[in-house]
Amino acid sequence: MKSFEYTGSRFSVTPEIKAAFDDFGFVILKNLFKRNEVKKLIDFFENSQEIQSHAYGRDDGEGRKTRVALWNYPGDDIGSAVSRSKRVVYTLRDLLGGHELYHYHTKLMMKDAKVRSIFEFSIYCRCQNHFRLAEDMFGTRITVTGT
Repeated sequence: MKSFEYTGSRFSVTPEIKAAFDDFGFVILKNLFKRNEVKKLIDFFENSQEIQSHAYGRDDGEGRKTRVALWNYPGDDIGSAVSRSKRVVYTLRDLLGGHELYHYHTKLMMKDAKVRSIFEFSIYCRCQNHFRLAEDMFGTRITVTGT
């Protein structure tokens, strides 16, 4: 599977990217967010009292925890801005043939590993007939790792 680079503010889904999506059902798009944006995002996820108070988790059996936080409605915070980002929404919309999308929910998974790992999944539904949801659902996965 070939991966693609997000370059500049005028990124668009090319025929090559669309063909890869149609063939495999997913694409890997690197550098969707800039380093300074990722740093702010990590800081928010690790230090937000709202995220921490709504996160629940389990011990992985090796002394580390895996935690998750869920929300249905994007707020005005930096974490919710990811799921509303034009980079995410317009790319997904273009991959799906221009259909209007509805944010269904976001799941933030936080893994206390030897190297920090944060995964954010946003799930979208294709809209149909004045927000009556179509049967198909689509997800994005944004992975942030580092020390």
